[in-house]
Amino acid sequence: VIGAVIGGISGQWAWMAMSALGPMPMLVNNFVNRRHGIKSYAQRSAQYQERKNRIENNAREALETERNLRRAALPIRRPP
Repeated sequence: VIGAVIGGISGQWAWMAMSALGPMPMLVNNFVNRRHGIKSYAQRSAQYQERKNRIENNAREALETERNLRRAALPIRRPP
């Protein structure tokens, strides 16, 4: 706004152009950051799912191993 006033008073159209194009870098930066944010969210989400699945599989395998070891440690029952 101030640039437009100065340009109108002084008659220099460069001030008008500068004031009109001034917000442009902020808009472009906002667009780029938003786009990058979407990509980084998708990447972090995929990494989280991969890590979660790996931990769940390791826990399942450990549980199965422990069950088998406990079953093997039980005494054998023989019918009378």
